[in-house]
Amino acid sequence: MRLAWGNTGVNRAQLTEFVDRVRASSGVCWTTAATRDGSLLLGRRVLSAQTNSFMQDLGVLILRVNISRVLMPSTQYTLPGTGDWMITLFHNDTLVYPMERPDSTIQALSILQPGAYSILTMDDQSYFVTMNTLDAGDGVWRLYIGLPYSEILGRIRVSRWLMAAFTLLASLVAFAVTALIVHRFTKNYTLLVSKMERFKRGEYHPSMISSRNTGDELTRLNRTFDEMAVSYERMTRENYEKQLLLMQAQLKNLEQQLDPHFLFNTLETINYFARRSGDENIPQIVHALAELLQYSLRGKNDCVPLEQEISMLKKYLYIQQMRFSDILSVEYDFSEPTLKTMIPKMTLQPLAENAIRYTLEEEETCRLRFSSRTDGDDVLIRISDNGPPMEKDLLEKLQSGERQAHGSGIGLRNVDTRHKLLFGENYGLSFCSRDGWATVIVRVPGFRKGEGDPDVQNGTCG
Repeated sequence: MRLAWGNTGVNRAQLTEFVDRVRASSGVCWTTAATRDGSLLLGRRVLSAQTNSFMQDLGVLILRVNISRVLMPSTQYTLPGTGDWMITLFHNDTLVYPMERPDSTIQALSILQPGAYSILTMDDQSYFVTMNTLDAGDGVWRLYIGLPYSEILGRIRVSRWLMAAFTLLASLVAFAVTALIVHRFTKNYTLLVSKMERFKRGEYHPSMISSRNTGDELTRLNRTFDEMAVSYERMTRENYEKQLLLMQAQLKNLEQQLDPHFLFNTLETINYFARRSGDENIPQIVHALAELLQYSLRGKNDCVPLEQEISMLKKYLYIQQMRFSDILSVEYDFSEPTLKTMIPKMTLQPLAENAIRYTLEEEETCRLRFSSRTDGDDVLIRISDNGPPMEKDLLEKLQSGERQAHGSGIGLRNVDTRHKLLFGENYGLSFCSRDGWATVIVRVPGFRKGEGDPDVQNGTCG
């Protein structure tokens, strides 16, 4: 009994011969269908799996395989767009697909070895041909695949153009990146050279330091140069201000030294006539004033022991008490360990004068308190009065011009400046008001005469 599905198109005699061959075989058999499309026939015995008829021969299954429909789609999927493939299939030495090939082509293909390749010309077209073999048990199958050489050359040209374009693009990107990096470093280098040239001519005045910190050496070098320039500018300005203040002090000193002997001689004359008239107060006032003048003009040292400054302060306050009679009272509370401390000359007298003046502008009486205490390695001297409260930022307002100083004396601002010039920015005047007392606090380093002190920055003190 034979059953067939579809149009086999196979010669009956050939089909009968193949069936007999399959029955005699225990495995799968292949053969050509001898049709124009190069189809193959696959045959296998069908045996029973039932227990009562196990391994009983049920018949033969024959399948026709259309090689063109199997091979062409697979090759087109592998390399799409190449429709001129050359595909040839041999079973042993029999041409299976296609059914017709020129003898010259078959002879040229027969010399190829498995895995080798060759360039063959067929039908006026060159092909790049490779060959692979498969042993299926019923003989050797050889598959020849040829790709049009023109297609390969076209792809090679396209690949070359793509490679050239990619190389050009990569070169442009590399050049741009390199130019950017070089520009970045050159910019910082050029900027630094420009800063140095301007700094050399005295035209470089940095207003601020850049906060950017990219990490490279030239950026850090630029930042360090800016910091150095700012420090240099600040030091130059401070030195200029100090020199200006020194010149002003020297000018004032010259003004005060205009013929001091004339002043002393005049005071001595007043003292002589006062004694002749029998008045005891006038000679004492004249004597105190003479000592104050002599104290302010003699000596080259800027600093004196605190006890010497206190002695001159008492002479000044004696004159003021004689002037203001019962409306001025003074209290002293100086600590014994602080009396040898060196302070700038004429520190207490201007502060006492300032306290008396501003207190009597607001109050009917003036009460003064003077005291000193140690504070670590420093000494604090307090001058308190019962006048109006003092603002903590009074010096800043005087410096900025928000508050105007009165009178022609040395004043608070000049006393503070002298201390900072001698000892540094941590020293000088501060202000506070508590329990009805307005207080000026003078902070000085607690060293004594003859002791070296690193805080003394300008002039002589000790």
